[in-house]
Amino acid sequence: MRILHTADWHLGRRLNRASRLAEQRELLHDLVEHTDRLDPDAVVVAGDVYDVFTPGADAERLYYRTVQRLADDGTRPVLVVAGNHDSPARLTAPRALLEDHGVFVYGDPHDPDDVPQARDHEGFTIHDAGPGWLDVETDGGRGTFHLLSFPSRSRLPSDVDEEDASATEIVDTLGDRVPTGPGARYLVGHLYVGEGHDVAEDTDDYVGGAYAVHPDALETYDAAFLGHLHRPFGSGNWRYAGAPMAFDFDDPATERGAWLYEDGVGETVPLAGDRGLTEHRLASFDQALALAEDDEDGWVRLVFERGTVIERNQRKRLREAFGDRLVNIRFSEPDDDALATSATVELGDLDPEQAFRDYVEDREGKGPDDELVDMFLEVLDGPQTPDDEPEAETGQATLEVDG
Repeated sequence: MRILHTADWHLGRRLNRASRLAEQRELLHDLVEHTDRLDPDAVVVAGDVYDVFTPGADAERLYYRTVQRLADDGTRPVLVVAGNHDSPARLTAPRALLEDHGVFVYGDPHDPDDVPQARDHEGFTIHDAGPGWLDVETDGGRGTFHLLSFPSRSRLPSDVDEEDASATEIVDTLGDRVPTGPGARYLVGHLYVGEGHDVAEDTDDYVGGAYAVHPDALETYDAAFLGHLHRPFGSGNWRYAGAPMAFDFDDPATERGAWLYEDGVGETVPLAGDRGLTEHRLASFDQALALAEDDEDGWVRLVFERGTVIERNQRKRLREAFGDRLVNIRFSEPDDDALATSATVELGDLDPEQAFRDYVEDREGKGPDDELVDMFLEVLDGPQTPDDEPEAETGQATLEVDG
């Protein structure tokens, strides 16, 4: 079968206070256009449709409109599993309506309620189905899909041994419940699989927001389409589609999009719409202001060298010059050498007011005004201890400061 694989949309995700929904709308519009052009037999969405359990109405509207268009109003099957950011109940609530449009959503792992009817659709046939699996045939071929949403312990079927079984054993157990059909065998899962096969078979480590699964658990599938990790990569028969956009400035620079698979061979399908994120490391206000003259539309973070003084009016000018592109202004953290040479001092030896002034200046590039210092000292003093109550015991503590 010819399968288009996508995952980790995180609809509704924000960048600080900036909405990314306009970018996500463009990306998914491009995904639909590529889908129409490439005409895959099926589309799989491997979890984390939303960024939070209770997404906003705009995010939900975008999701429903997108999966309806991906399914071409019922002529192409679209298979969706819940990720750890999704509410399974919320995602599967409109299941009966979505199935009429060719969209099949799976919430809790092997939930008996997530079983569509076997019937003919306009462009494909559901031959059989059960908790967590679907046997579908299109003009391009036939396959049995194991639809495995994020297997958190609280979501597992009651008869799965969640006390002693490792994550790998749980995936094996759930996979054994999927019958072998006449066509290929596929997995659509929201999992953490060890890159470079570095996860032990009996591991129960919690890595990257999910229990780690050994790659050997995927050997029984012709192909495994995964979500959860945002960087596109894979090994052998399994592949992460990756997130279609970078969500933070620390995300690695890599080609992003969807993944088109057919007969063991795949290729990246780049998507347009992501504004991009750029971090600039700077030594002065003038240097930063000059960057604002660029016509680029991407999101920007400015990181000034430690000790750089940026006045309040200069911050305002930078925000005006960059407009909504400027996400935040930061100051660089001390390097490892500076931390290694820091001195340990007793808190009792510090002047609280001076320590606070030094801290704010170090973080913000400018010392605090007197009003802020007064507020700090007032909070530090706290409420007075009544005479009839015993004073709290005191102890020594240490604080790392630059030496």
